[in-house]
Parts: sequence; structure tokens; C-alpha cells
Amino acid sequence: MNIAKLIADAEAKLTEVFAKIDKTAFYNQKKVLEAFQRHKIADTHFNYATGYGYNDKGRDALDLV
Repeated sequence: MNIAKLIADAEAKLTEVFAKIDKTAFYNQKKVLEAFQRHKIADTHFNYATGYGYNDKGRDALDLV
């Protein structure tokens, strides 16, 4: 059996499955980005922190997301 043909056939059969996965991933990514925008998350929220969580604006903001 020709391996290249076997791979092409499998990909053709799975096209709809891959499309559904891509659609779900896009939808979930959109929700996360909208939550970041809604809570005005910026790169400064990812700065270094002590790890104790006291007055950690980044942690507080990301908890809202």
C-alpha cells in the first residue's frame, strides 16, 4: 500500500473533524481575548511578583478574567 495515498485519504476523511476543532479553538480564543480586553489586561499585569500575592495588581486583574 502506498503510504502517501493512505495519508492523503486519512486527511480527506478528517477534514470536517479538523474544521470543527479549528472552529472551537477560534471561539475559545475569542472569548479569552475579549475577557482580557474587558478587564484591560496589559503586559504590565505579567510582570515579576514576589509570589506572596500581597498588593499584586497582576494577580488581582487576572483573577477577574
